[in-house]
Amino acid sequence: MIGASEGARTYRRLPGSLVQIRTIWKYELLRYLRSKRLLASVLIAVAVLGLTYALPLALGESYRGTETNIGVTVIDVGSLGIPPWELPYNSVGTLDDEGIDRGSLKLYVNGTEYPSGSTSWSIAGAEDRVPEQVSDSPTIIMFTGNVSGRLVTASYTWAMSEQDFDMKFINFASLLVIVSAALFGADALAGEYQNRTGYLILPNPLKREALFFGKFASCMTMGLVMLSILYAGVALLSVMTVDGIDDDLATSFALAVEYLLAAMAVAFLVSSIMNGTTGATVFTLLLFLMVMPAIDGVSSLAGQRIEASLTYAASTVIYILVDPYIENSADSLGNYPDPHTAVIVMFAYALVAILIGLRLFKRRQLVG
Repeated sequence: MIGASEGARTYRRLPGSLVQIRTIWKYELLRYLRSKRLLASVLIAVAVLGLTYALPLALGESYRGTETNIGVTVIDVGSLGIPPWELPYNSVGTLDDEGIDRGSLKLYVNGTEYPSGSTSWSIAGAEDRVPEQVSDSPTIIMFTGNVSGRLVTASYTWAMSEQDFDMKFINFASLLVIVSAALFGADALAGEYQNRTGYLILPNPLKREALFFGKFASCMTMGLVMLSILYAGVALLSVMTVDGIDDDLATSFALAVEYLLAAMAVAFLVSSIMNGTTGATVFTLLLFLMVMPAIDGVSSLAGQRIEASLTYAASTVIYILVDPYIENSADSLGNYPDPHTAVIVMFAYALVAILIGLRLFKRRQLVG
Protein backbone atom coordinates (compact mmCIF):
# COMPACT_ATOMS: atom_id res chain seq x y z
CA MET A 1 0.00 0.00 0.00
CA ILE A 2 2.77 2.34 0.85
CA GLY A 3 4.53 1.67 -2.43
CA ALA A 4 1.29 2.15 -4.36
CA SER A 5 0.60 5.47 -2.71
CA GLU A 6 4.13 6.67 -3.39
CA GLY A 7 3.85 5.60 -7.01
CA ALA A 8 0.60 7.49 -7.40
CA ARG A 9 2.16 10.62 -5.98
CA THR A 10 2.90 13.13 -8.74
CA TYR A 11 5.18 16.13 -8.78
CA ARG A 12 4.74 19.24 -10.87
CA ARG A 13 7.87 20.85 -12.18
CA LEU A 14 8.08 24.62 -12.16
CA PRO A 15 7.73 26.24 -15.58
CA GLY A 16 10.99 27.26 -17.22
CA SER A 17 12.16 30.87 -17.40
CA LEU A 18 10.89 31.41 -20.95
CA VAL A 19 7.44 30.10 -20.02
CA GLN A 20 7.35 32.38 -16.98
CA ILE A 21 8.43 35.37 -19.09
CA ARG A 22 5.73 34.66 -21.66
CA THR A 23 3.08 34.29 -18.97
CA ILE A 24 4.05 37.53 -17.24
CA TRP A 25 4.19 39.33 -20.61
CA LYS A 26 0.66 38.16 -21.43
CA TYR A 27 -0.85 39.11 -18.08
CA GLU A 28 0.89 42.49 -18.03
CA LEU A 29 -0.62 43.28 -21.44
CA LEU A 30 -4.04 42.26 -20.14
CA ARG A 31 -3.50 44.55 -17.16
CA TYR A 32 -2.65 47.45 -19.46
CA LEU A 33 -5.76 46.67 -21.48
CA ARG A 34 -7.99 46.67 -18.40
CA SER A 35 -6.45 49.88 -17.10
CA LYS A 36 -6.97 51.51 -20.52
CA ARG A 37 -3.25 52.28 -20.87
CA LEU A 38 -3.25 50.51 -24.22
CA LEU A 39 -6.14 52.68 -25.37
CA ALA A 40 -4.37 55.77 -24.07
CA SER A 41 -1.17 54.93 -25.95
CA VAL A 42 -3.10 54.39 -29.19
CA LEU A 43 -4.93 57.69 -28.74
CA ILE A 44 -1.66 59.53 -28.12
CA ALA A 45 -0.13 58.20 -31.34
CA VAL A 46 -3.28 58.95 -33.35
CA ALA A 47 -3.50 62.45 -31.84
CA VAL A 48 0.09 63.18 -32.86
CA LEU A 49 -0.67 62.09 -36.42
CA GLY A 50 -3.94 63.98 -36.66
CA LEU A 51 -2.75 67.26 -35.15
CA THR A 52 0.50 67.30 -37.11
CA TYR A 53 -1.40 66.78 -40.35
CA ALA A 54 -4.40 69.03 -39.70
CA LEU A 55 -2.87 72.06 -37.98
CA PRO A 56 -0.87 73.29 -41.01
CA LEU A 57 -4.00 73.02 -43.15
CA ALA A 58 -6.03 74.91 -40.55
CA LEU A 59 -3.39 77.66 -40.57
CA GLY A 60 -3.64 78.08 -44.34
CA GLU A 61 -0.65 76.03 -45.40
CA SER A 62 -0.84 73.35 -48.08
CA TYR A 63 0.99 70.17 -48.97
CA ARG A 64 0.54 70.60 -52.73
CA GLY A 65 -0.89 73.13 -55.17
CA THR A 66 -0.59 75.04 -58.45
CA GLU A 67 1.42 78.19 -59.07
CA THR A 68 1.01 80.56 -62.01
CA ASN A 69 2.90 83.60 -63.24
CA ILE A 70 5.90 82.99 -60.97
CA GLY A 71 8.95 85.03 -61.86
CA VAL A 72 12.06 83.17 -62.98
CA THR A 73 15.44 84.69 -62.16
CA VAL A 74 17.51 84.48 -65.35
CA ILE A 75 21.27 85.12 -65.53
CA ASP A 76 23.44 85.48 -68.63
CA VAL A 77 26.14 82.83 -68.39
CA GLY A 78 28.64 85.24 -69.89
CA SER A 79 28.08 87.69 -67.01
CA LEU A 80 29.34 85.00 -64.64
CA GLY A 81 32.75 84.99 -66.30
CA ILE A 82 32.19 81.62 -67.98
CA PRO A 83 33.26 81.37 -71.65
CA PRO A 84 30.21 80.51 -73.81
CA TRP A 85 31.92 77.47 -75.35
CA GLU A 86 32.26 75.75 -71.97
CA LEU A 87 28.49 75.26 -71.45
CA PRO A 88 25.84 74.09 -73.93
CA TYR A 89 23.51 76.96 -72.98
CA ASN A 90 23.70 80.76 -72.88
CA SER A 91 21.52 81.65 -69.89
CA VAL A 92 20.35 79.94 -66.75
CA GLY A 93 17.18 80.45 -64.71
CA THR A 94 16.27 79.47 -61.17
CA LEU A 95 13.07 78.76 -59.25
CA ASP A 96 13.14 78.73 -55.47
CA ASP A 97 10.13 76.47 -54.96
CA GLU A 98 10.85 72.88 -54.00
CA GLY A 99 8.87 69.83 -55.08
CA ILE A 100 8.01 71.13 -58.53
CA ASP A 101 6.40 68.58 -60.83
CA ARG A 102 8.82 68.98 -63.70
CA GLY A 103 6.39 67.50 -66.18
CA SER A 104 3.91 70.29 -65.45
CA LEU A 105 6.41 73.14 -65.76
CA LYS A 106 5.61 75.71 -68.45
CA LEU A 107 7.70 78.80 -69.17
CA TYR A 108 6.60 82.08 -70.66
CA VAL A 109 8.86 84.76 -72.17
CA ASN A 110 7.22 88.18 -72.33
CA GLY A 111 3.85 86.51 -71.89
CA THR A 112 4.29 83.93 -74.69
CA GLU A 113 4.75 80.26 -73.92
CA TYR A 114 8.33 79.23 -74.55
CA PRO A 115 8.47 75.69 -75.96
CA SER A 116 10.55 73.13 -74.11
CA GLY A 117 13.15 70.88 -75.65
CA SER A 118 16.86 70.73 -76.20
CA THR A 119 16.66 73.59 -78.74
CA SER A 120 15.02 76.02 -76.28
CA TRP A 121 15.23 75.02 -72.59
CA SER A 122 15.52 72.06 -70.30
CA ILE A 123 15.78 71.37 -66.57
CA ALA A 124 19.27 70.69 -65.27
CA GLY A 125 19.85 67.20 -63.96
CA ALA A 126 22.48 65.74 -61.66
CA GLU A 127 24.76 65.04 -64.62
CA ASP A 128 24.62 68.60 -66.00
CA ARG A 129 27.26 71.18 -65.21
CA VAL A 130 25.76 74.35 -63.72
CA PRO A 131 27.44 77.57 -62.56
CA GLU A 132 28.46 77.53 -58.90
CA GLN A 133 26.45 80.70 -58.28
CA VAL A 134 23.13 78.87 -58.85
CA SER A 135 24.06 75.33 -57.83
CA ASP A 136 22.08 75.53 -54.56
CA SER A 137 18.78 76.39 -56.28
CA PRO A 138 16.11 73.67 -56.08
CA THR A 139 15.23 73.99 -59.79
CA ILE A 140 17.69 75.14 -62.43
CA ILE A 141 16.58 75.81 -66.01
CA MET A 142 19.08 75.87 -68.89
CA PHE A 143 18.16 78.15 -71.83
CA THR A 144 19.84 77.57 -75.19
CA GLY A 145 19.28 81.20 -76.13
CA ASN A 146 19.99 84.28 -74.05
CA VAL A 147 16.71 85.36 -72.42
CA SER A 148 18.27 87.26 -69.54
CA GLY A 149 16.86 90.60 -70.68
CA ARG A 150 13.28 89.41 -70.94
CA LEU A 151 10.42 88.78 -68.56
CA VAL A 152 10.37 85.05 -67.85
CA THR A 153 7.55 83.52 -65.80
CA ALA A 154 6.54 79.97 -64.94
CA SER A 155 3.45 77.93 -64.16
CA TYR A 156 3.59 74.54 -62.48
CA THR A 157 2.11 72.18 -59.94
CA TRP A 158 4.08 71.34 -56.83
CA ALA A 159 4.01 69.03 -53.85
CA MET A 160 5.97 68.94 -50.62
CA SER A 161 8.87 66.51 -50.89
CA GLU A 162 8.55 63.11 -49.23
CA GLN A 163 11.49 63.99 -46.99
CA ASP A 164 10.00 67.25 -45.70
CA PHE A 165 6.53 65.73 -45.25
CA ASP A 166 7.76 62.69 -43.33
CA MET A 167 10.11 64.75 -41.15
CA LYS A 168 7.17 66.84 -39.90
CA PHE A 169 5.83 63.71 -38.19
CA ILE A 170 9.02 61.85 -37.28
CA ASN A 171 10.05 64.85 -35.19
CA PHE A 172 7.62 63.41 -32.62
CA ALA A 173 9.01 59.85 -32.69
CA SER A 174 11.53 60.56 -29.92
CA LEU A 175 8.80 62.15 -27.81
CA LEU A 176 6.64 59.03 -28.15
CA VAL A 177 9.61 56.93 -27.07
CA ILE A 178 10.07 59.03 -23.94
CA VAL A 179 6.35 58.95 -23.16
CA SER A 180 6.36 55.16 -23.54
CA ALA A 181 9.36 54.77 -21.25
CA ALA A 182 7.83 57.01 -18.59
CA LEU A 183 4.26 55.75 -18.92
CA PHE A 184 5.04 52.03 -18.90
CA GLY A 185 8.64 51.39 -17.86
CA ALA A 186 9.16 53.84 -15.00
CA ASP A 187 6.55 52.28 -12.72
CA ALA A 188 6.87 48.65 -13.84
CA LEU A 189 9.05 47.58 -10.91
CA ALA A 190 8.47 50.42 -8.45
CA GLY A 191 4.75 49.70 -8.59
CA GLU A 192 5.29 46.22 -7.13
CA TYR A 193 6.63 47.85 -3.95
CA GLN A 194 4.37 50.87 -3.76
CA ASN A 195 1.17 48.86 -4.35
CA ARG A 196 2.37 46.00 -2.11
CA THR A 197 1.76 43.49 -4.90
CA GLY A 198 5.37 42.39 -4.51
CA TYR A 199 4.44 40.78 -1.17
CA LEU A 200 2.16 38.41 -3.07
CA ILE A 201 4.36 37.78 -6.12
CA LEU A 202 7.97 37.72 -4.97
CA PRO A 203 7.69 35.06 -2.21
CA ASN A 204 6.36 32.59 -4.83
CA PRO A 205 8.76 30.30 -6.71
CA LEU A 206 9.01 32.85 -9.51
CA LYS A 207 12.39 33.87 -10.79
CA ARG A 208 12.98 37.58 -10.50
CA GLU A 209 14.72 37.48 -13.89
CA ALA A 210 11.48 36.18 -15.41
CA LEU A 211 9.46 38.92 -13.70
CA PHE A 212 11.93 41.57 -14.87
CA PHE A 213 12.08 40.48 -18.51
CA GLY A 214 8.36 39.65 -18.68
CA LYS A 215 7.50 43.16 -17.61
CA PHE A 216 10.19 44.59 -19.88
CA ALA A 217 8.76 42.68 -22.86
CA SER A 218 5.24 43.96 -22.17
CA CYS A 219 6.46 47.56 -21.88
CA MET A 220 8.41 47.22 -25.13
CA THR A 221 5.28 45.86 -26.79
CA MET A 222 3.31 48.92 -25.72
CA GLY A 223 6.02 51.23 -27.01
CA LEU A 224 6.17 49.34 -30.31
CA VAL A 225 2.42 49.76 -30.69
CA MET A 226 2.79 53.55 -30.41
CA LEU A 227 5.74 53.72 -32.81
CA SER A 228 4.12 51.36 -35.31
CA ILE A 229 0.95 53.46 -35.40
CA LEU A 230 3.02 56.61 -35.94
CA TYR A 231 5.19 55.23 -38.74
CA ALA A 232 2.38 53.34 -40.46
CA GLY A 233 0.25 56.49 -40.34
CA VAL A 234 3.11 58.59 -41.73
CA ALA A 235 3.62 56.13 -44.59
CA LEU A 236 -0.09 56.11 -45.43
CA LEU A 237 -0.48 59.89 -45.25
CA SER A 238 2.72 60.40 -47.25
CA VAL A 239 1.47 58.19 -50.10
CA MET A 240 -1.95 59.84 -50.08
CA THR A 241 -0.65 63.41 -49.86
CA VAL A 242 2.69 63.63 -51.68
CA ASP A 243 2.58 60.38 -53.68
CA GLY A 244 5.56 58.72 -52.05
CA ILE A 245 7.52 57.75 -48.95
CA ASP A 246 11.01 58.83 -47.96
CA ASP A 247 13.54 56.13 -48.82
CA ASP A 248 14.97 56.14 -45.28
CA LEU A 249 11.67 55.93 -43.37
CA ALA A 250 12.20 52.23 -42.57
CA THR A 251 15.72 52.98 -41.30
CA SER A 252 14.32 55.73 -39.10
CA PHE A 253 11.81 53.25 -37.66
CA ALA A 254 14.59 50.77 -36.86
CA LEU A 255 16.56 53.52 -35.08
CA ALA A 256 13.43 54.59 -33.18
CA VAL A 257 12.92 51.00 -31.99
CA GLU A 258 16.52 50.87 -30.78
CA TYR A 259 16.06 54.18 -28.97
CA LEU A 260 12.90 52.73 -27.39
CA LEU A 261 14.93 49.74 -26.20
CA ALA A 262 17.57 51.99 -24.62
CA ALA A 263 15.07 54.44 -23.09
CA MET A 264 12.95 51.61 -21.67
CA ALA A 265 16.06 50.01 -20.15
CA VAL A 266 16.97 53.30 -18.46
CA ALA A 267 13.38 53.64 -17.20
CA PHE A 268 13.57 50.12 -15.71
CA LEU A 269 16.85 51.04 -14.04
CA VAL A 270 15.15 54.06 -12.47
CA SER A 271 12.18 51.88 -11.47
CA SER A 272 14.46 49.34 -9.80
CA ILE A 273 15.88 52.07 -7.56
CA MET A 274 12.89 54.22 -6.63
CA ASN A 275 10.02 53.24 -4.33
CA GLY A 276 7.17 55.35 -5.74
CA THR A 277 5.68 55.21 -9.22
CA THR A 278 5.09 58.96 -9.41
CA GLY A 279 8.66 59.77 -8.49
CA ALA A 280 10.02 57.22 -10.97
CA THR A 281 7.82 58.59 -13.77
CA VAL A 282 8.69 62.23 -13.08
CA PHE A 283 12.40 61.46 -12.76
CA THR A 284 12.39 59.59 -16.09
CA LEU A 285 10.64 62.47 -17.84
CA LEU A 286 13.03 65.02 -16.37
CA LEU A 287 16.01 62.89 -17.34
CA PHE A 288 15.02 62.63 -21.01
CA LEU A 289 13.28 65.97 -21.52
CA MET A 290 15.50 68.29 -19.50
CA VAL A 291 18.73 66.86 -18.10
CA MET A 292 20.12 65.05 -21.14
CA PRO A 293 19.01 67.71 -23.68
CA ALA A 294 20.50 70.43 -21.46
CA ILE A 295 23.85 68.63 -21.43
CA ASP A 296 23.68 68.26 -25.22
CA GLY A 297 22.86 71.95 -25.62
CA VAL A 298 25.70 73.15 -23.39
CA SER A 299 28.20 70.91 -25.14
CA SER A 300 27.01 72.18 -28.52
CA LEU A 301 27.46 75.81 -27.43
CA ALA A 302 30.94 74.91 -26.27
CA GLY A 303 31.74 73.49 -29.69
CA GLN A 304 31.90 69.93 -28.37
CA ARG A 305 29.87 66.82 -29.09
CA ILE A 306 29.17 64.21 -26.44
CA GLU A 307 28.97 61.12 -28.61
CA ALA A 308 28.08 59.03 -25.55
CA SER A 309 24.87 60.99 -24.89
CA LEU A 310 21.75 58.88 -25.44
CA THR A 311 19.55 61.77 -26.56
CA TYR A 312 22.30 63.02 -28.89
CA ALA A 313 22.59 59.57 -30.48
CA ALA A 314 18.79 59.35 -30.75
CA SER A 315 18.67 62.43 -32.98
CA THR A 316 19.66 60.13 -35.85
CA VAL A 317 16.00 59.03 -35.83
CA ILE A 318 15.13 62.31 -37.59
CA TYR A 319 18.44 63.22 -39.24
CA ILE A 320 18.63 59.88 -41.09
CA LEU A 321 15.80 61.13 -43.32
CA VAL A 322 17.99 63.94 -44.68
CA ASP A 323 19.45 62.94 -48.04
CA PRO A 324 22.38 63.13 -48.25
CA TYR A 325 23.04 62.72 -44.54
CA ILE A 326 24.39 65.87 -42.92
CA GLU A 327 28.10 65.64 -42.21
CA ASN A 328 29.75 67.65 -39.45
CA SER A 329 31.96 70.30 -41.02
CA ALA A 330 33.20 73.82 -40.53
CA ASP A 331 30.11 75.08 -42.38
CA SER A 332 27.61 73.18 -40.20
CA LEU A 333 26.67 73.55 -36.56
CA GLY A 334 28.50 70.29 -35.87
CA ASN A 335 25.53 68.76 -34.09
CA TYR A 336 24.86 65.66 -36.17
CA PRO A 337 25.82 62.26 -34.73
CA ASP A 338 27.46 59.60 -36.83
CA PRO A 339 24.75 56.96 -37.47
CA HIS A 340 27.07 54.01 -36.89
CA THR A 341 28.31 55.43 -33.58
CA ALA A 342 24.73 56.25 -32.56
CA VAL A 343 23.66 52.62 -33.07
CA ILE A 344 26.49 51.43 -30.82
CA VAL A 345 25.76 54.05 -28.15
CA MET A 346 22.04 53.22 -27.94
CA PHE A 347 22.77 49.49 -27.76
CA ALA A 348 25.34 50.08 -25.02
CA TYR A 349 22.83 52.09 -22.96
CA ALA A 350 20.25 49.33 -23.33
CA LEU A 351 22.65 46.55 -22.34
CA VAL A 352 24.23 48.33 -19.37
CA ALA A 353 20.94 49.65 -18.00
CA ILE A 354 19.28 46.22 -18.22
CA LEU A 355 22.18 44.48 -16.48
CA ILE A 356 22.39 47.03 -13.66
CA GLY A 357 18.62 47.28 -13.27
CA LEU A 358 18.25 43.49 -13.13
CA ARG A 359 21.00 43.17 -10.53
CA LEU A 360 19.46 45.87 -8.34
CA PHE A 361 16.01 44.32 -8.65
CA LYS A 362 17.28 40.88 -7.67
CA ARG A 363 19.07 42.25 -4.62
CA ARG A 364 16.19 44.47 -3.51
CA GLN A 365 14.36 43.33 -0.38
CA LEU A 366 10.76 43.73 0.67
CA VAL A 367 10.69 46.13 3.60
CA GLY A 368 7.84 47.23 5.82
